[in-house]
Amino acid sequence: MSNKLVSIVSCNIVAISLVSVSILIGLPECAFASLGGNASTIDTDNSVLQARIKVKTTQLNGQYSSHEHELPNGTAVRQYVSNSNVVFAVTWSGPAPVNLKQLLGQHFKTMTTSYERSNMQGLHSSHIKEGALVIDSYGIGKSFYGRAYLTDALPIGVDPISLP
Repeated sequence: MSNKLVSIVSCNIVAISLVSVSILIGLPECAFASLGGNASTIDTDNSVLQARIKVKTTQLNGQYSSHEHELPNGTAVRQYVSNSNVVFAVTWSGPAPVNLKQLLGQHFKTMTTSYERSNMQGLHSSHIKEGALVIDSYGIGKSFYGRAYLTDALPIGVDPISLP
């Protein structure tokens, strides 16, 4: 682990850094259908995680479905799946950070590269926009929440800011 990441974590500057470092030092792997990926693994992933699907609903005139999962630590993760079976957004909220590496899938590297390049110094929050990828992450104490979405995969009429 680099001294830069250790320094960032020590200073507790940005919540997303804490999450990234936590993943690197060995939080248990989660298995969700990742952002931009196919949603066919959601049910299997819940078994592996011992997570519960709390709500599975169809939204916005049937243009997408949302799947809410409760992790054993009380964190809620919502995955938004378009009718073309693509996870176009994920949101999270709860007392513990989520495994962004798993949730973002192929987009995790874009997030970390963008973060390192920008030299962000936001207190407890971050905003990343890199191509079609947008990530907003906030965290302080035992309160972590955020969202990630792909602007080019949003169903027509869906406002990602209004996703719970």
